[in-house]
Amino acid sequence: MNIHKIGEKELLLMTKQQSVLWLLDLNHTPYHLGISSAGKFFSLRAHTKDEGKDVVLLLKQLSKKNISLGFIPLMNQLSENHIASVFSSYHSCLKDETSCLKPVLKALDVPEGMGYENWTLFELVDYLEEIGQNPELYVYPQNTTFNELMPYSYSDVQANLRSFVSE
Repeated sequence: MNIHKIGEKELLLMTKQQSVLWLLDLNHTPYHLGISSAGKFFSLRAHTKDEGKDVVLLLKQLSKKNISLGFIPLMNQLSENHIASVFSSYHSCLKDETSCLKPVLKALDVPEGMGYENWTLFELVDYLEEIGQNPELYVYPQNTTFNELMPYSYSDVQANLRSFVSE
């Protein structure tokens, strides 16, 4: 997958006009994933979820925390209502005993027969390539040093979620 740096103006335009997969905190694996469409962000988190959060406000919050971000724009525009409908059936990763990736896969209409219960970002990227999406990763802020996605397994995702149980 090609990796590019992106400026703030281009990023704002991308996240307002396209459907985009988000990777939050590129320096931490497993990556936390979210999805946005029409300027609204959705993500399942350990104890809660983000539903329809304004991407401009989210980017400001994350910039203040110096969190490095990755973005994979999708060729097909997803309906904000469709994404909202998918996320409405979830509460949190811990309560639903799932990862942040599962509602993203459902929002992308990945067939459940694909066996995606144990998928990570890597299987999703492979799937996007198979269906002709040609995923490209954009990194923000531009001073982020990032050369490649770090491998992780589904067991890493489960271990990460277990660490939130004790909090």
